Amino acid sequence: MSSVIRTRILELEDKLMDVIIISNNYDRIPVPVFEQEMNSILREIEHLE
Repeated sequence: MSSVIRTRILELEDKLMDVIIISNNYDRIPVPVFEQEMNSILREIEHLE
């Protein structure tokens, strides 16, 4: 795996963690909004791996 792909995966994992943290802090935002974003990030990570 190239270093560019590894770096992109790490960036996506960081973004995923940020979304999880934000979703835990904001109760007023509907869960599907966060689920959609998390699923999108996970699909991109799977595609890169």
